Amino acid sequence: MLLFRKLRGGYNVSKKKLSLVVMIVLFAMLFYSLAFAQGVVIKFYGQTGAANIGREIAHKQIFENYEKNNPNVKIDALFFPWEELERKITLAATGENPPDIFYVDCPLLPFFADNGVIAPMTEYYTTEEMNDILPASIEDATWNGEFYGPPESQSAQALFYNKTMFDEAGIQPPVELDKAWTWEEALEVLRKMTKDVDQDGRIDIYGLGIVHSPSFYDWGHIVRSNGEKDSTTFAAISPDGLSVKGYLDTPEALEAFNFMADLFNEWKVVPKVPMPDMLQTGKCATVMENESLIGATQVNYPDFEYGITPLPYFKTMISHTGSLHYCLSAKSQYPEETAKLIKYMGGKEASLIMFKYLRQLPALKSVYEEISDYDSYPQQLMRDVLFNVGYVRPRTVGFTEYDALFSKAMSDIIAGANVEKTVERMVNEIERQLNKYRR
Repeated sequence: MLLFRKLRGGYNVSKKKLSLVVMIVLFAMLFYSLAFAQGVVIKFYGQTGAANIGREIAHKQIFENYEKNNPNVKIDALFFPWEELERKITLAATGENPPDIFYVDCPLLPFFADNGVIAPMTEYYTTEEMNDILPASIEDATWNGEFYGPPESQSAQALFYNKTMFDEAGIQPPVELDKAWTWEEALEVLRKMTKDVDQDGRIDIYGLGIVHSPSFYDWGHIVRSNGEKDSTTFAAISPDGLSVKGYLDTPEALEAFNFMADLFNEWKVVPKVPMPDMLQTGKCATVMENESLIGATQVNYPDFEYGITPLPYFKTMISHTGSLHYCLSAKSQYPEETAKLIKYMGGKEASLIMFKYLRQLPALKSVYEEISDYDSYPQQLMRDVLFNVGYVRPRTVGFTEYDALFSKAMSDIIAGANVEKTVERMVNEIERQLNKYRR
């Protein structure tokens, strides 16, 4: 009424103009009423396809449960195969209308955080809630002292093997961490398991298979294991994440690179070209993988018998860890509501749903209290690896460049390039790439 008095009295507004103002006010009231009725729409890009279809199924159930208990929230979820998802997220990071929740692979989190793409979530977590998250996951999600979001799950690596082949060879791999093979011991086994069945000069069964292009996650642990735990070789990057000189090119690192070259070229126990499902189809006796192999094998090769043994090592046992994290977009129009949803997605109830479909290592201590899967071998070994010898990958804003150049060097080494010169080029190029992040 006060508004209308001022319009009619003090400002001498005509009836026509007054009607226009009233219409604008009523339209605004109607707009906000509709907006409130519709609630908040939170956008999420997720992963699907092939072995990752379980992620889509799990997320849809998680979102359905959340919307049921939060009727003012609508979750707009789109799912893509991993390669397409990476492109979508990269483009969204530089756009004006990104998803409210960024689904970030943990080694890339420092880049997103450092560039202001994602916002810290430290203020949304209590000390008790943080204590429930595994230390490796907290380390993966922390940058410059801020916590940027909970993990979907966790991962750990081991040497998976064809149990039938090993039984026939009379070899029983160790199933306890303190009895893990060294690489010298493992090499003897790998050479024995590599076979030219047809005697035609071509290898039919490799001792160690590869199913991906070489990445730091898959092969970098061999280099790091040749250093003591507090060494630069084990660190694989400087404390500030901006230098690899004296880290990836130490004598110990070069020794490990030469060993990997010999696996492919001298002893020929590993194929030079990745092949999918090598282990399950009998083309290799072992493969270095994480727990995702278990779920995929159970679905696609239900009769295949596998075993798990710890990754071999030189001086220090190590498995790379890490998973995808749910992060709050710095451009979200609904930061409070999105943060609440993210906490649910990374919380106990949602983590149990995710485990149901993925069967991967949980990242919350409280979830292990609810499930019995990790109380016995073989999955107990995966838990022991994660808890005792699991380490995050090198922390750097330039991990994309770091990983790509490591992969390029490994591809060259596999092809027969000189190891010392290749590593020198790799280190120099990584230094050049990381230099652009110096301030």
